[in-house]
Amino acid sequence: MSAAPEHGLEPRYQWPIPPAGGWTADDLDRIPGLPPHTELIDGSLVFVSPQRRFHTRALWLLENSLL
Repeated sequence: MSAAPEHGLEPRYQWPIPPAGGWTADDLDRIPGLPPHTELIDGSLVFVSPQRRFHTRALWLLENSLL
């Protein structure tokens, strides 16, 4: 299995390739199709998912068990 497109078909989405110095805050407005929870940390794009109720409760239980 290869990552190359088969039979001349282009992939649906091309991941953005970072510039040599990394991304800037201005670049975030110009990159099409970024998820809404994209963060910029030290010039790198970080894709995070929103926390759900289960995740919040699990963290709360873990934190309270360590006290």
